Amino acid sequence: MQQPAREHLDACVALGLKPWQRTLYVVLPQALRSAMPVLLTNGIGSLQQSALVAIVAVADLMYVGKSLATEAYRPLETYTVVALIYFALSLPIAKLVHVIEGRQDLAVKR
Repeated sequence: MQQPAREHLDACVALGLKPWQRTLYVVLPQALRSAMPVLLTNGIGSLQQSALVAIVAVADLMYVGKSLATEAYRPLETYTVVALIYFALSLPIAKLVHVIEGRQDLAVKR
């Protein structure tokens, strides 16, 4: 993890902040701002890779889709709907990541 800027630590000392306050109010917000896009992107990846859980027969979206496709004999339609559901779940999160990255870029430019 990147160390907080020396100026920030000097300001904390000048304000008389204790080490836990320094961590809570200075270091943690900076760390979360840097880590948030990566964490959200990993969350999207986890959501999309949850289809792999269907291999071990856990009742997730892909497993239910596979069951419906075999029962109805309509795999194309079923898997298309499943793909659209995954897309509908992933798109808002991806947009949120984009907004957060844009805000982070603006904060860094200041």
